[in-house]
Amino acid sequence: MNIQFIVMIYTGMLYLKNKLAFLLFLFLLMVKSVYGFEVTIQVFDAKRQPVSDARVIIAETKEFKFTDKEGKAVFDIPQPGFYQVRVVLPDGNVLQPSVQVLGKGQLIPLYTSEPKPERTPREQIVSDQGVIVVGRRELPPSSVYTVRLDQIKRLPGQFGEAIRGIENLPGVVAPPFGSGEVALRGSNPDSNSFYVDDLPIAFAYHLGGLSSVIQNEFIQSIDVYTGSYPAKYGDATGGVIAIFTPDEVERTNGVASISVWATNLLLQVPYQNSSYVVLGGKVSYLDQTLRPLLPKTITLVPKYQDLQIKIKHQLSNTQSLFFYVIGSRDSFVARIKEKPFENPLKEPPPDLIGLRGAVDRDFITTAIRHRFQPSSFFQNETTLIYYTRRVYIDASIGNISAKFTRTDGYGALRNETRLGLIENLLNFEFGVELRNLIYNNKGEFPRPKDPLNPNPDPYKIDPPDYEKVPVNDSFFSPFSVAYGILVFKNRWLEFRPGIRYEYFSLNKQAVLVPRGSFAIRLTENLKLIGGGGIYHRVPSPNEYSPTSGNPNLRFEKASHTSGGFEYQWRDWLFRVEGFKQYYDDLVIQDPYITTPIKINQDPIRKYEEPILFNAPLYFSNRGDGRSYGAEVFIRFDPPRSKGLYGWLSYTHSVSKRRDHLRRLTEDEKKQVISANERRLWQYYDNSKLISADFDRRHLVRLIIGWKINPTYQIGIRWRYQTSPPYTVVVGDDGGKNKNNGRPLFQPKLSEETNTFRSKPYHSLDIRFDKFVNYEWGYGNIFVELINVYLRQNIGGFAFNRALPFTPINPRPAPEFGTLEITQGKRKIRIPLFNLGFEVKF
Repeated sequence: MNIQFIVMIYTGMLYLKNKLAFLLFLFLLMVKSVYGFEVTIQVFDAKRQPVSDARVIIAETKEFKFTDKEGKAVFDIPQPGFYQVRVVLPDGNVLQPSVQVLGKGQLIPLYTSEPKPERTPREQIVSDQGVIVVGRRELPPSSVYTVRLDQIKRLPGQFGEAIRGIENLPGVVAPPFGSGEVALRGSNPDSNSFYVDDLPIAFAYHLGGLSSVIQNEFIQSIDVYTGSYPAKYGDATGGVIAIFTPDEVERTNGVASISVWATNLLLQVPYQNSSYVVLGGKVSYLDQTLRPLLPKTITLVPKYQDLQIKIKHQLSNTQSLFFYVIGSRDSFVARIKEKPFENPLKEPPPDLIGLRGAVDRDFITTAIRHRFQPSSFFQNETTLIYYTRRVYIDASIGNISAKFTRTDGYGALRNETRLGLIENLLNFEFGVELRNLIYNNKGEFPRPKDPLNPNPDPYKIDPPDYEKVPVNDSFFSPFSVAYGILVFKNRWLEFRPGIRYEYFSLNKQAVLVPRGSFAIRLTENLKLIGGGGIYHRVPSPNEYSPTSGNPNLRFEKASHTSGGFEYQWRDWLFRVEGFKQYYDDLVIQDPYITTPIKINQDPIRKYEEPILFNAPLYFSNRGDGRSYGAEVFIRFDPPRSKGLYGWLSYTHSVSKRRDHLRRLTEDEKKQVISANERRLWQYYDNSKLISADFDRRHLVRLIIGWKINPTYQIGIRWRYQTSPPYTVVVGDDGGKNKNNGRPLFQPKLSEETNTFRSKPYHSLDIRFDKFVNYEWGYGNIFVELINVYLRQNIGGFAFNRALPFTPINPRPAPEFGTLEITQGKRKIRIPLFNLGFEVKF
């Protein structure tokens, strides 16, 4: 009985326990159904692919989660209604939609943007909300590479400057730590043009190349035309770098970044339908950073700032107005005192002691643009531009000095039209531009008497290697441009013939030249590509200066041809392209060219000798050259915002130049000759075709980016390139001249110009990014390591003018890429590094 009773009690307790558990479960389920339920938010990109690792935040509940591989995140919602959702995408962009929650189990899809249909350049659709710009620029099929901001903004080794990302593309030659000048497919570095939304800018980098003049967030994408660019662009015999800014601002946001030498800030504010204001700027404090690192006998004060303003005002459904202000200013003061240093071993080179210099340069581009598009078959843009750049120099070293202010630029009225003749088959683009070139230059500057002397000595007195040239220029000169491009495109063929006309009234030269590109699709994934044309460039204003140059200079001329194939397979792009380019009428310094009569502009001597006879013109169009080579480009660019991406590029390039100037022998230099005899010498050409200073035979760039998760990202860049050519030092002058009591040994160079190269350059750079996500945006902390494996790359050979020529003078000069830390008697080399912090809100 006792056992049975115990069993009955135990069985009853189990029954009651299960019953209570069941009742409790029903109670909780009822409570949840009354007070909360689950919904799923799924995030898709523009191609309707799920976006993983996006941070989704419900503002009302303060709950956040990351999306899974299917782009889903599940939330507990207290009750039906409208909720504000914030989505922080892995690439840093932010969505802020308001969603309506109806009930349990609801699936709410969110899209990063509307699908991007295939449309023609800047095609717009008209709706009740106004003109909406969709699609992207339609590029020619050959000789152009496009990079997006998110692909190049965080590449290692470029100190956070997005524009430097173009240096990793095929056909682009740039020094490892240069000032931003690039040679495109073997062209001269000064023969390229930079544009921002098709508006000119004077230079892309501040002095020294540490920072660009355009904010990263002011850039949406960059098109790099390494050659064979369309008739729309001109004034370049090399290539075109076209920077495009964002054309839509959906919400108020901003970006701020701080580094050891500058602070950047950019704000974007939308208003009234599709209108917006974008305001960015940068201020440096590099002078304060460098001050404690310099000895008291050296003064070095670099400063720079820049400004970018873009305003779009929507006038109506079919019309919009744009206003631009883009400007930059650099100032640089340097001085090295003449008194001896406390430690003579740490003295700068003797030829720099006593240096005094002040440089101030700036540019500003202002523009008003009206865009009219009543339909997708017609678009017209009218732009009023005022662009000016100024350079002020006051400097002296040795026995030479310079002090002048030079200003040049232009005002222009441009009109461009696009007509859709046959939908999805034939378009016509044409434009005209009327410029008025402005040039002012007053002061004086030194110029080598013999431009063929590769190493003029500023300390030489009897006779001096330099002469002082007075300048006093002020003039206006009309310059007219017109172009037309016919675009034929169907499934298997794309053909873009074009023509460009230019007229320069100063020298009364007019040119009408053809250009074009094509693509023939052999299969769905493979197509042949090619292009070519003739291109011209206006000489620099100081070269065609009426008082200190040659006002009769012609356009520089280049002929480009290229061809290859492109293969697209899934997320992979393979491109191989060969090129050949010829350069004619290149402007060179010419010691022989003269003019019979010239007005004397020297403010002191012009009253004694108002007319100069057989006066030098200093410059001529006698130079020419060529470049040829091939490019290979392999890119992996998946649509998802997480994982690996990158590219591999290889360029083989040969660049040759020739000035067609006679080199005098030592005996001829000692002869006393008449002016007529000297003019005759110019026709006895004994010059040679030599490698250009920027010639790099082989270039390899490997870029790998890995977006590990929403918090961490790693970037790797490996660079390899042939060293530039240089001329060997074969002796010295015996130390004939002195600077403040210090003897100077002037090197003598070999007659075999640019025939020697040092070992190739290669290095590995790594960047680590950590993102801290918040409801209002994110913070980005990054560290860059430059030249990780500490290779001593030779940038050239330095001759110490304090010592005579010996087997160890000149000696190899390593490129800047490592740091030395002294610990006792030991010196430890570590990679050059950079730290930074960025906030996006």
